[in-house]
Amino acid sequence: MATDIRRRRAIVFRNEEITVKHILASCSIPVVYPWADIDSAIFWDGAVVANTPLRPAIDEGADEVYVVLLSPAGARELPPPPSLLDAAAHAFDMALLASFEVDLKLLEKVNRRVREGRDASGHHIVNVRVIAPSENIPAAWILKYDPQNTDHLIRLGYEDAQKTLESSPSAASG
Repeated sequence: MATDIRRRRAIVFRNEEITVKHILASCSIPVVYPWADIDSAIFWDGAVVANTPLRPAIDEGADEVYVVLLSPAGARELPPPPSLLDAAAHAFDMALLASFEVDLKLLEKVNRRVREGRDASGHHIVNVRVIAPSENIPAAWILKYDPQNTDHLIRLGYEDAQKTLESSPSAASG
């Protein structure tokens, strides 16, 4: 998913069309990274419009969706941000989390309607697994790459995903 800058809307890329350019478009965080140009259209990260676009997954018939949050916000209580940069990152995380929570409520509603036999759209139950980091990730790590930080984040992501997948049921299945 990416945001078409000129049309100001989210665009869903399908598996058969995805190239490296599409992946770069999906990761082009405004102000941090340049936009991506694909076939004369320009794109930013899809999170500009929809951070966790569950609706397209529902409509495309997904059975299972994995949501990877980049912040523990919402997963546990966090201390106040210590700096202006951290405060901006914290506010950004909160906005992204709010978008996710709206989409998750939609998914729960669709699942409930399917279970009750009240869904005329042909949807089926979609199971969601939410993976959140067990520790706060400093905003500066997004802006400046450091091999040690990157190695730490890869290990943290692997361990947190493994813990979540081994221990918790799907968020919207029950």
